[in-house]
Amino acid sequence: MRGLIAIPVVVAVVIACASTSPEIPFCGPLAEQPPLAVPDECSEAEQLDAEKQLSDLLVSAQSPLLLRVAFGQDATVRSVCVERGSRYDWSARRGAAEQLENARGISGPSCLANKRIDLNRRGAKLATIKEAELRCGQQVGTATRTGGGSSKVVAWQLRRCMAFESDWLILPLPGSTQALVFGKPETLDPPTVRASDTMSRCNRKALAFEDRLECVRSEGWEQLR
Repeated sequence: MRGLIAIPVVVAVVIACASTSPEIPFCGPLAEQPPLAVPDECSEAEQLDAEKQLSDLLVSAQSPLLLRVAFGQDATVRSVCVERGSRYDWSARRGAAEQLENARGISGPSCLANKRIDLNRRGAKLATIKEAELRCGQQVGTATRTGGGSSKVVAWQLRRCMAFESDWLILPLPGSTQALVFGKPETLDPPTVRASDTMSRCNRKALAFEDRLECVRSEGWEQLR
């Protein structure tokens, strides 16, 4: 009987501990989110300062989470949610949740009243790209084992798979191992242009890096940070 009595006690303790753990909710549809702060309303310096304060609190190194931060009428942080499309990472989500109360105490500039900012777009997109690379690598590897193919064919199939999957652009920086990452605006009506079409046009139009960069931006792609 003692064993039977002890089990509910242990379960109750576990449930009690779990119920007190902080949690960041998933975001609802974008239509239900406050509009993004735009440069016409906030200076870049003001917005970057607010983003840095919140990122230092909520975004851990290598985090794959895309966080949306909503501000209230007084430009104080009202809520934080994690985008459902983000790769699930329990540790990163819990770490952010533990800082929620501190984040809610942050006040931004008045231009952020009833607006939102999105954090870690670049990190979240890089995590998505990594997953796509793994998925495409597995698909191409399976096809190669069953049907054969030269290394050139395999490389072409991998590029084709990635182009089909992608809603991002990567623009390598000249003379560097780093690259700029671009995504579509987090708005209700993002541009419908395909990443592969943009890169094809921009590579044909321009050889200089600065010209290709301007071409990518002109087609509605945003540099992620």
